Amino acid sequence: VAKNSMLVDGQMNSRLLKQWVNHAAFHTQMLIHQARLEVADGSRAVQAAGVYQGQLNGASSDGDDKGAKGERDTGYPGSEGGRFSPEQSRRRRARLQQAIGLMEMDVDPIAILNPHLPVLAVFFDGQKDLMKDYRLGRQSLEALLRILPSKSTQGWSHEVNVLMTLYWLAHGLSYSVVSRAYDVPKSTVCRLVHTGVQKIAALRQEVIKLSPPPGELEEVGQGFARLANSPVFSRCVGAIDGCHVRIKTPPGPLGQDYLNRKLFPSIQLQAVCDGKGFFLNTFVGYPGSVHDTRVLKNSAIYKQALILPFG
Repeated sequence: VAKNSMLVDGQMNSRLLKQWVNHAAFHTQMLIHQARLEVADGSRAVQAAGVYQGQLNGASSDGDDKGAKGERDTGYPGSEGGRFSPEQSRRRRARLQQAIGLMEMDVDPIAILNPHLPVLAVFFDGQKDLMKDYRLGRQSLEALLRILPSKSTQGWSHEVNVLMTLYWLAHGLSYSVVSRAYDVPKSTVCRLVHTGVQKIAALRQEVIKLSPPPGELEEVGQGFARLANSPVFSRCVGAIDGCHVRIKTPPGPLGQDYLNRKLFPSIQLQAVCDGKGFFLNTFVGYPGSVHDTRVLKNSAIYKQALILPFG
């Protein structure tokens, strides 16, 4: 396409021309993207856009002068040997001017998404219950937003990253379905979900602790006593159980090891929680065919004798 529509008399190598056009388009898109995120005056993106706009204006005036004299335009600034017709150069300059004009818009990062999408509208409403969509209450979700690192991911806001990750985790959906729900590309969903899961998993050692402060042990026991409606459980400080997390069968002969007694592939999660349902300890990773007792005996809570203090 470049060879047929952009070269005249073979004055410029088609490979070099394609490279130059790709670089120009890339830098223009990056400037637009960064300027949207850095709307403050004096940002690097705005300064760079100003320099680029000046070069573009210079090229435009040069092209107009050459067009008036009947000469062929040389195209973008810095292109040597490229010979485009005045009409081609005019169209290319118009496209760049339109793109750079977007950088002058005062766009908030969250405006990249449509706030009227149902999965976003329920969050930004401020009052609606989030349990149905995100499997978390509003108070818990806002607490998670506060404790997670707030650095944006590839230009997407912290809130969007966390919401998309929680929506994917809550419903076990494919990337394609989440992509349609948030109206973003599937590749973006994949990157944001992976980043969000890594952020959440990094908090495991901070929020999941087996030994509560000594002063809270009695409160934990009283919580179990209220649940069981019996004072016998006032000495209980944790409940342990396991569950099977469904997975795709791994390839190869070892895939059969993941079939559990209910005949679906899984990995096992062993967890200890208190009377409020807060996790105190987790151990995950054994294939579904392994017995619960073996999982317990190989976990840190058993091997390292992670026993709560007496009393």
